[in-house]
Amino acid sequence: MEQYLSLDGIVWLVLVGTILGGGMGTMAWYYRRPLRNSVLFATPVDDLSVPLKETARRQFDQGCEQFRLGRFPRALEHFIAAAEQQPDCAEALHNCALAHANLGNDNYALRGFLKAEALYDRQGSKERIDAIKAELEQLKQRRVAMAAQANG
Repeated sequence: MEQYLSLDGIVWLVLVGTILGGGMGTMAWYYRRPLRNSVLFATPVDDLSVPLKETARRQFDQGCEQFRLGRFPRALEHFIAAAEQQPDCAEALHNCALAHANLGNDNYALRGFLKAEALYDRQGSKERIDAIKAELEQLKQRRVAMAAQANG
C-alpha cells in the first residue's frame, strides 16, 4: 500500500494547523473582549420608551442580560434582532451603540448613537438625547486619550 503522507508532511500540517488555530483563536479573543479591557458603558438602557411586541421584547431583554454579563457581541445580536422586529425601538439602537463603543467599534457606535438620537427626537425625549450627547462626549474623550497615548 502506498503511503500518502510522509512524516515531514504530517509535521508540516500539524505546524501550520497550530499556527493558524492560534492566530484565529487570538483574533476571536480580541474581538470578543472590550477595547483595552475597559468597559466605557457598564449598563444598557433598559427603560423602554415604546411598548414592544413579544418577540422584540424577548430579544431586547436577552440583549440587556448579555450586555450586563459583558458579552457585547451576543448583546449586539439580540439588540439588532429587536430593532429589526420593531424599528421604532430607539433603546435597541442606543444599546447597539453602547455595545459597539465597549468593543472599540467607534464608527459603528457613532452611527448607532445618531440613529437612536433621531428616534428619540421623533418621540420628544430630550432626556435621552441629552444622555446620548453625554455618551458621545465620553467616546470623544476616550479617543483623545488613546491618541495622546499613541503619540506620547
